[in-house]
Amino acid sequence: MIVPELEEMQKRKHDRRNQFIEVQEQIQSISNEIHCPREIIPFIVDDTDLSLRKLEELHRQLHTLQKEKTVSEVHPSLGNSEGSKSVNNDTISQLALAIQELRGVKLQRMQKLQDLATSMLELWNLMDTPIEEQQVFQNVTCNIAASEDEVTEPNALS
Repeated sequence: MIVPELEEMQKRKHDRRNQFIEVQEQIQSISNEIHCPREIIPFIVDDTDLSLRKLEELHRQLHTLQKEKTVSEVHPSLGNSEGSKSVNNDTISQLALAIQELRGVKLQRMQKLQDLATSMLELWNLMDTPIEEQQVFQNVTCNIAASEDEVTEPNALS
């Protein structure tokens, strides 16, 4: 009776550890792209703290690095808090290109979310799912017919 529970807990710990490794690898990769390190410093997963709080902290760090990378790709001086900023026509063109790329990603995510939400609604109808159970997913299904400009809440498409 205890053995299956223990095995399940070990499996969840292994899965969580893999999530930590994946996020830390992404952080390492983006950091290397942005800061061009002279040596690669291996990261270590702290098995004593595999909490969701710590994982969310790593996700926030990753998100910050992704923003920094996007800004530095537009123009290296924009991500630098010191020194002068060089904003010329080329920089503005790169910003416009970055905006177009991000808009494309947003549209792809919206389409995927709308397709999944439509499927979910169809399944709910087939299974006669109670409204109370559907309410949990209200934040997803409310965007099913939304236009690009109507989806403005952070992380609504991730």
